[in-house]
Amino acid sequence: MRICFAALCLLLAWGANAAEFYVDVDSRGGPAADAGPGTLPRPWRSLSRITANREPRPRPGDIVWVRGGVYREQVDLNTGGTAGRPLTIRAYTDEKPTIDGEDRRSYGLRLPSEGRADHVVIDGLTLKGFRAGGIGISVSGRTGVIVRSVEVTGAGTGVAFSACSQCQLLQSRVHHCQGNNVFVDSSCSDLVIADNHLHHSLDSHALSIYAPGDGVRGQGSVISVDQHGPGLVRFTTETLELNKVRDGTLTGQDAAGSVRNPGLVLLFAELHPEPDAQPLPGGTTRLQDGRSWFVLRNNPDWGGKPYSPDGKTGLFEIGQADMQTLARAKSVYVAYTFSPSLANRDIQVLRNEVDHAAIQGIWVQRSEGVLIQGNRAHHNGATGIQIESLCRRVWVDGNVSYANAIRHSQETGIWVDETIDGVVQNNIVCENQKGMGVTQCEWVLVRRNVIHHNQAQHVTENREGSRSNAGGFWFSGGRHYHLGAPPGAQHNAFVHNTLFANGTESSAWGGIQHGFPGYPRIGVNRIFNNLVQQSLGASAIHVKSIPALLDANIYHAKVPLQVLWNHAAGKRTYRLSSSQGLAEFQRDTGQDIHARVAEVAFVDVGAGDFRLAPGSVAVDAGQPLTRTTTTGTGSVISVEDVSCFSAGLKTRAGKVLMEGDDIMVADTRARIIALDRNANTLTLDRPLRWQRGDSVSCAYAGSAPDVGAFESGLAETLDKPEP
Repeated sequence: MRICFAALCLLLAWGANAAEFYVDVDSRGGPAADAGPGTLPRPWRSLSRITANREPRPRPGDIVWVRGGVYREQVDLNTGGTAGRPLTIRAYTDEKPTIDGEDRRSYGLRLPSEGRADHVVIDGLTLKGFRAGGIGISVSGRTGVIVRSVEVTGAGTGVAFSACSQCQLLQSRVHHCQGNNVFVDSSCSDLVIADNHLHHSLDSHALSIYAPGDGVRGQGSVISVDQHGPGLVRFTTETLELNKVRDGTLTGQDAAGSVRNPGLVLLFAELHPEPDAQPLPGGTTRLQDGRSWFVLRNNPDWGGKPYSPDGKTGLFEIGQADMQTLARAKSVYVAYTFSPSLANRDIQVLRNEVDHAAIQGIWVQRSEGVLIQGNRAHHNGATGIQIESLCRRVWVDGNVSYANAIRHSQETGIWVDETIDGVVQNNIVCENQKGMGVTQCEWVLVRRNVIHHNQAQHVTENREGSRSNAGGFWFSGGRHYHLGAPPGAQHNAFVHNTLFANGTESSAWGGIQHGFPGYPRIGVNRIFNNLVQQSLGASAIHVKSIPALLDANIYHAKVPLQVLWNHAAGKRTYRLSSSQGLAEFQRDTGQDIHARVAEVAFVDVGAGDFRLAPGSVAVDAGQPLTRTTTTGTGSVISVEDVSCFSAGLKTRAGKVLMEGDDIMVADTRARIIALDRNANTLTLDRPLRWQRGDSVSCAYAGSAPDVGAFESGLAETLDKPEP
């Protein structure tokens, strides 16, 4: 009782100390003047008066009510509140105040880094009509800013956050901006973007979470590679002019004489290398993805630059490579590295509707600790939700992504690229060109997704070519000169997913693709307990790159069912329509030993309900995802492989965003609280006793796991997207 009374006293004291001010451009409540007291009968006239350096002025905990009308100004807000007493700028009840840029102002409302506008709430304003490249609301270097229930339209960028922390964009509508509707720039942390409608980005993304970083900024053929001196080598290019490489890759020097943002030289042995071609060995700088390349060095003979005056010759450290090897180089790529301080961290993107962007709907690059949950991405020009370029610890959970890839071919519903450590689960992906892709990634777990009817229905560019490359899910190795993760794809898992009616009659594949010709070879990835049903295209499973581990998948197709498998001795196609064909495939490859060819009954495909019907052949038909490798007791268990499991997602401050997996060790249930990928161990929330070879699976209700996205008795139907 004392605690409640004290809290009440604190609340009353806060309310007693808080003041209310009014801004009224049209003098609705009384004659407006910035020289007045800012009361309802004598309001201020301009929004800029809020930050004027004179009394009376708003203080922490105060509310500024903005009456309806058109405010033809741009506002620099340089005052704010505190964490417990924010300054609130709010639209007056049932009125619509509008900041109008009149197509000539460069921004509407700005909270600049040099001000004091922390802990500010912007609520209910409308902003429109800014000049090319202008920004509706700009928040830079601020903490605790909440933008809620605003509408922004007609800007270059609608809402922009840069180097911010603990900021939020909530329940707002941002649309018809020339560039990004919402842009999260470098060095942001602890941001929440939730319950917004972001639509019709005219030339870019609806939501872009981005930081500048690793990337190739120039490429060309090599004329010669010569030794310049001890430990140094020169290369001369045919067409690439290093002095014109964009984005400052080769500018800036430090006292040691190397490039401050070091340019990196990637040398290939072939003139026009296939992506499978390996870069030449050596190098002295290690990228975050684990690869080492050659560092450009400044040359005093070239004015202290790492390239000659004509830009055709560059100088780099030889590292561990020998001249005989380097002399084979015929192609060069020049890149720059990413500063980890620029990464965006601990970002939550929740329950937004994201549609009709010119390219990707939600686009995330160089970010760590990202949760993308409960969003609807549809009718975007390229991929609905795309994660790429040095992303780490990303969860994509419970989203619906449909009818994307409208303007651009080779796009998907959800695409994870150049990423290490991610989970893609519980999503519905349909009516895109391709359903999902995992490319140049490691430790990405894709599970319990429904991927159906991805047949390039909505693509307008290269329509027939897109139809011939439509399908459900694919692994690919990316490119050697993409720097977000090592080339190839390994330690990933695609388990307990439902694929239905993907691909077209002209597709080379319809269900699952593992590797593409002409791309880096990929390592071992697990493909277990999936339903591949009503598949179209030439192959339900198209394995162009081995090894791959498959087991307990259930196949069915409207066309002759076949698997293409690329053996070491050459590729072969197996027809699975007969039991003999399946047995032959299993014998030759040693894979999918518990696979079946069967048509699976669902509750109601027409209504988008892909739960298993009672008595379905997929019920209790799954296999363990791994097994224990020792006998023992305790809470740390050694297993064959941990790639099919997750310990959840936490912020750097320790806040749990997603819990670790509930699993079954033999017939005992426990929760994963940590895992070690090097040691292949799972740490559980309780001690257990186990035997060597015990099964380890995700939690299930029957005698064994079900095959597909839904476990009978545990799963609920995901929402079906409306047409």
